[in-house]
Amino acid sequence: MGTRDFGAGRLRETGASRDPEHELASARHVAQGPPEAHEETAGSDDATPTGRPQPAESPLVHDEREGSPNRSEVTRAEPEGAREPDQNPGQPALDSHRSGRAHARRGGFVLPFIKPNKGTRSQDSTDQKIAPSKHAGASREQLNELRDRNEKLRDQIVVQRQREEKLHAREERLRRREEKLNRELTTTLARLTSSAEQIAKLKTSLQEQRAQLARANERTAQLKDQMNQRLSTSAEQIANLKASLQDQRAQLARANERTAQLKDQMNQRLSTSAEQIAKLKASLQEQRAQLARANERTAQLKDLMNQRVSASKAQLAKLAGSVREQRSRVVQANERTTQVKATMDERTRLYRDRLATSRETIAQKTATYNAARRYIGIYRQGLIFDEVAKSDVDFAADAYLCLLPSSVPAGLALSRLKGGRVFCDCVENVEVHKHSLAPRVHQPALELINAAATGSLMAADGILTVGNALATTLERFGPPVHVLPNFRRFEQPTPANELRAACGLKPDDRLLFASGNVVVGFEPVVRAMAALPSNVHLAAFVRLKPADYEATVKQEIADLGLSDRIHFFDFVEYSRLASLAADADVGLITSDTSNPNGAVALPNRLFDYLTAGLPVIAPPMPDVVDIIRKHGFGKTLEQVTATNWAEAITEVLHHRDAFKQAALRARQELTWESGEDELVSFLGNPRSVTLIGFRDLSRYQRFLRVAQTLTSRGIKVKALFLSADPAPVSIPGAEFYHFSDRYGLGDGPIQVRHEG
Repeated sequence: MGTRDFGAGRLRETGASRDPEHELASARHVAQGPPEAHEETAGSDDATPTGRPQPAESPLVHDEREGSPNRSEVTRAEPEGAREPDQNPGQPALDSHRSGRAHARRGGFVLPFIKPNKGTRSQDSTDQKIAPSKHAGASREQLNELRDRNEKLRDQIVVQRQREEKLHAREERLRRREEKLNRELTTTLARLTSSAEQIAKLKTSLQEQRAQLARANERTAQLKDQMNQRLSTSAEQIANLKASLQDQRAQLARANERTAQLKDQMNQRLSTSAEQIAKLKASLQEQRAQLARANERTAQLKDLMNQRVSASKAQLAKLAGSVREQRSRVVQANERTTQVKATMDERTRLYRDRLATSRETIAQKTATYNAARRYIGIYRQGLIFDEVAKSDVDFAADAYLCLLPSSVPAGLALSRLKGGRVFCDCVENVEVHKHSLAPRVHQPALELINAAATGSLMAADGILTVGNALATTLERFGPPVHVLPNFRRFEQPTPANELRAACGLKPDDRLLFASGNVVVGFEPVVRAMAALPSNVHLAAFVRLKPADYEATVKQEIADLGLSDRIHFFDFVEYSRLASLAADADVGLITSDTSNPNGAVALPNRLFDYLTAGLPVIAPPMPDVVDIIRKHGFGKTLEQVTATNWAEAITEVLHHRDAFKQAALRARQELTWESGEDELVSFLGNPRSVTLIGFRDLSRYQRFLRVAQTLTSRGIKVKALFLSADPAPVSIPGAEFYHFSDRYGLGDGPIQVRHEG
């Protein structure tokens, strides 16, 4: 059973879906908040992930650099008339809340006191009017006791801040020492590299000299061979001349014999042979002359050979001297090489000792960092404001909309320096341990993070959220809460039969559709599939987390023989999700209200299914139950069991046409456009808004829709967020800036490329 992903206009089947693990998983989860689109959180990002890991975000406890209140500032109450004049008379609830906390926000922190609800305040007020004198003494004692308790809390905060300042100072000293050691190590390595290059050059020179000596020896041998050849040739020529001379002597002897014979004949024929004798004498003289010339030539050749032999001996002597000189140089080079090697060995020993010391220091620093990294989720919360300080861009605005409480401290710092109101878009439970995948965070750090989130929300001017159930949990913090569901903009996608073809379905087969991140609640759906007819299939664009949960679910699918009916796919681009879902018959929200986030969630996939015109079946999630019952486009389970899933799927498939018509009617009403005016009004009809987040806002569909809404009304929008690879932004009038370094060591925000 594989996992398939979509290419350009087609589908292909791949291996099982992978969930990349990120460094510092706990701190990143704390900073990141809810995952991207289809995440099982209370109104997380609409964007469907494309498989790329998204950067994480971290919450902030307080700003360590400036604005930290001292004790005297905490104990001094601000007069009633000292607050700023109301800039928006249409927002009495916001201004009233802000006035009561102005001095705390200017100090850079908020005391986490518990505010009584409206009913309690009304009853207390009535009691005081009935018997003011009777309880006056008791009220003064309670007031004094509260003041003492507040004083103790302030002392605890000051002590905690001092501890954190010492920790930051110690980290800074360690960082500087580490940088110094790194520079020394770099210098040492450069020297070693230079010495190694010198040795290599000496070796190369020695090899060249040896090659020259070898060539000289070869040349000497060649000269010897040439001289031997020439001497052999000369000896052969002399031997030939001697042989020729002997032949001539033999001829002369024979001539003498013949002459004697001729004399005898001439004596006999003297009168007739006088002319012949004269000719013979002339011939004999000519032969003698030739013999003389041959002797002279032989002597000349002998002298020439002697000269050449002498010259060859001189050249050989010269070459022998050159060889002796080269040998002397080689010996000297070997001596220098030995000295250099000894020096380099000594330096190498010293460098190794220094390197060992550096490694020990680094190990100590690593141990220190590992101890401090448990609190890194708090450390990172100041990064956004630090990035603002590095930039020449003016992020001042009338309103700052911060994604999750972790981004609120940066908005508060900007508000304190430049003015403007601070709003938090809280799309899931505030407490970290109530998230869908609760991170493994050091317990004291977890408490600090939760306390920071509580103080941030209490200091905000207003809170946005995605559903009524979650809004109920946020009212305890004090600021006004406005519900802005993650509706999609109105669209009418056309089914392309692409998904049905990818699943290999027949015309009479029925297709269920599920999407998003799932951490619990998928097993009952699998067991329900086993009880449904064989022509019912499930297309699951889900990411099962963690890895052991994915393995358990897929093993159960294999054991039940459902591998050919449950089809897994990778996430697709958000713009394609609705058109693919339109090929299905019913949309399933696979979740479980036993998960704290699931109990208050209003999942984005509900509105994705509505956009696709699908009937919906969902667990008993309060906001989902209210919407489905009001518009009648699906069924909700009373309990999450396999039997209930199977019965609900059977009923919805049987009345599919009626439920689909109800979904199409709800699609026209539940649109993003229906809440735009209330959003702008809740923000105070600002002239400019800055969006802040530790998440990649260039892919966060909720904030992209907010930016489109604001810019369409002439409101200037800027965004600052953490992302290593942001997507191009195509919203006219909006400027998006990102920074990629998770530890605040970058050069500052960079503007995201604008497209279109």
